[in-house]
Order: sequence, then C-alpha cells, then structure tokens
Amino acid sequence: MPANPDAELDAAAGQVLQRGQLLGQPRGLPHGQQHQLWRLEASGEKDEVLIVSVALYLGVQLATVYRRRQAGLANVPMALIAIRTVLLAGIGIFVVEWADTDRGIPYVGLLMLVLLVFWTFVATRTRFGRHIYAVGGNAEAARRAGISVKNVKLVVFAICSGRVGALAASRGPSPPPGLGRRA
Repeated sequence: MPANPDAELDAAAGQVLQRGQLLGQPRGLPHGQQHQLWRLEASGEKDEVLIVSVALYLGVQLATVYRRRQAGLANVPMALIAIRTVLLAGIGIFVVEWADTDRGIPYVGLLMLVLLVFWTFVATRTRFGRHIYAVGGNAEAARRAGISVKNVKLVVFAICSGRVGALAASRGPSPPPGLGRRA
C-alpha cells in the first residue's frame, strides 16, 4: 500500500496532462505559434486559394465548351456556367468566412479537396479511370474488351495500400528527437 495514494494519483494525472499537451502542440512549438503550421488564418492566403479554385473551375468549364464547339457537339449554355461559377464562389466565400470566425481553414482540408479533384479527374477523364470503372462494373466484360483486369486490380490495390500506409504512418508515434544522431 503506498504511503500517500493521493500524491501518486496527482503524479499520474500530471503525466497524463503533460502527454496531452505534448500531443496538442505539433513539433513542440508554443501554443500561440502552432496554428501557423496547419491552418490558413486571416493572412489573405485563404482568399488566394478561393480565387484560384474558382478560376480553375471556370477555366475547365470554358475549355470544355471550346472543345465541344470544335467537335460540333451541343454545349451547356454560358448562362448556366456563369450561375454555377457564381454559386461556387458564393459557397466558397461562405465556408471561408464561417471557418475563419474562430478556427481557420485546416491545410488538411485543402489537401483533401485537392486529392478529391485529382482523383475525380483520374477516374472520369483518363483511360485508366475508365478501365477501373469497367473492371468494377463487370470484370469478365472488361477482360473480353481487352482490358488487363489483373493489372488494373494490382495498380488500384497498390494505390489504396499506399494511401492506407501513409495514413497509418501519420497516426503512429513520432520518433525520438535524437534518433538520427551518432553518439
């Protein structure tokens, strides 16, 4: 039986509190500086990201109209493209202002958005993406159409396992500070 159980309980609580503080401060920075590492604050960066995003969306829409016009195909009316662009900008402004009231926009959120756009482009606009949809829809029909089902499955599983591995590595404990130094 310990001499003073309350002292041991206080020591354990202090260790838990210290561990929680260390986990909450990335790279050991003081609390006031940590937000600069992983948030877009009111420094104007968020406005630039929003403007670039809306401009890219508008550019892709106009390029699609141009390509379809060159091919002699029917196009989406310009008024509809304008309405979609204004709606996208409005939603973006709302989200940025709402998120900036007290928390800022996490860089991880921007990373997820970029990855979503990238993988959507790959899935819908590339030959590889069409092969993925074909294999997922009916592997036998894809094989008969000349698609290498084994190769598509291999690449898809490699991409997914790489993403899962990166996620697992990011969730694990970080190495000690002196790990790479020689004694």
